Amino acid sequence: MDAPITLSGAITFNISNVLAALAVLHGSGVSVDVIRNGISTFHPSATQNPGRMNIIDFVTFKVLLDYGHNVPAVKAIANTLPHITKVQKTPVVHRTGNRLDESIKVLGATLTQVYDHLIVNDADPRQRDLGETPELVRTDALENWLSVNNLEVVCDPYEAIDRAFSIGDLIVVQIDAMSPMHKRVMEHFERIVGTLPTMMLSS
Repeated sequence: MDAPITLSGAITFNISNVLAALAVLHGSGVSVDVIRNGISTFHPSATQNPGRMNIIDFVTFKVLLDYGHNVPAVKAIANTLPHITKVQKTPVVHRTGNRLDESIKVLGATLTQVYDHLIVNDADPRQRDLGETPELVRTDALENWLSVNNLEVVCDPYEAIDRAFSIGDLIVVQIDAMSPMHKRVMEHFERIVGTLPTMMLSS
């Protein structure tokens, strides 16, 4: 059965989700035809499943939008990334401020195992001063061998997205507020893809 939400099997955690859904639906007496239709028409798009592995093709590179903001989420996404690109991977990430220092810092260590260039913003400072949370992520990332030249703190999440587009390759945007962040990415899409030759747009 074709299940687009798994990206041809690349998104392994969605294979688990699909199998769980199939079991529940079958056990509830839903017909095979209804199950097949639902699974085969459900895509990881910003319209059908906003903020969950939404991949936007910019022709020469891709952007992935996902809510994943903790260590298990980073590790899960890491298994998918090699199926999307073999080149440099740059995330725009943040950590929620009302977490323990150690919980915030360990994210930095995990990110160094997955990405080539890191942009940390402060989309959700909560009980901390602006810039305090990304500095904790930055500190642990540097302690785990990510070069200072490949690590940036840009507190404003929208400026951080803009910065990532100057780097290119695969950009992974960790979503905090889906609608405005998606809008910012699509503004870049219009700017970049809209200026490409028609031949490239149709390829």
